[in-house]
Amino acid sequence: MGYGFNVGAMYQITDKLQVGLRYLSKVRMEIDGGDADFNDFQPLFSDLEPPIVQNFDTPDTMNSFSSSLPLPSKTSLGISYEFSDDFRMGLDVTYVGWGAYDSLIIEFENKEEFEAAGNATSFPPDSREPRHYDNTFIVKLGGEYDVSDVLTIRAGLSYDQTPIQRNLYTPETPDNDKLGASVGISVSPTDWLTIDGSFAYLYGIEQEFSYEPSSDVSGLYSDHPYDGNTFRGKMKTDVFLPGLGVTMKF
Repeated sequence: MGYGFNVGAMYQITDKLQVGLRYLSKVRMEIDGGDADFNDFQPLFSDLEPPIVQNFDTPDTMNSFSSSLPLPSKTSLGISYEFSDDFRMGLDVTYVGWGAYDSLIIEFENKEEFEAAGNATSFPPDSREPRHYDNTFIVKLGGEYDVSDVLTIRAGLSYDQTPIQRNLYTPETPDNDKLGASVGISVSPTDWLTIDGSFAYLYGIEQEFSYEPSSDVSGLYSDHPYDGNTFRGKMKTDVFLPGLGVTMKF
């Protein structure tokens, strides 16, 4: 659960020019009492001291955890201009505060129960993985044209930066810089009915990435790159987004 707020304002500079500003606050989503499943711990801790390996056991009743995830703030500036009665264009620039996502921390609970079971030295360590997201920009440009009183057509372009650093990619949140193009159409056969159709294509620019997980296991490792294998790869995405909507006025 999390809480936030948003505010916005729009100003009509001239009959044809409008400017709008909007701010959405950061929201921190809290997770308490989550369930974690532990499987095959022995291979993961084969390099640790034998007493820890022998005692590493996680009863089903001792797998609760808590964590939090920030949803970034967004500051948007929009400008629209009406070139004629039939043709309009708009530009939207959004600054996204992804820098709030510095690390993913998972804290395991029920430690007292774990100690009572005789496994005090092998309680699952908290997971602390770096994210260090960057703040980003999203830029959108679009226009619409009224072909007639019944038909309106639209088109737009967009650019969306990824907040993820190339050396901190993880399988859980793959992402890359994206270019987008979209088209749309609105048909109003009557005064009370409008049918909207749209199609958008997002192209994720191909990027090479890597990730060296950190580990903090019972104090044996702390805030330094993991000595095991590095997660590496190359990624490109193609996203197709069709849409259909119906609006009725009563």
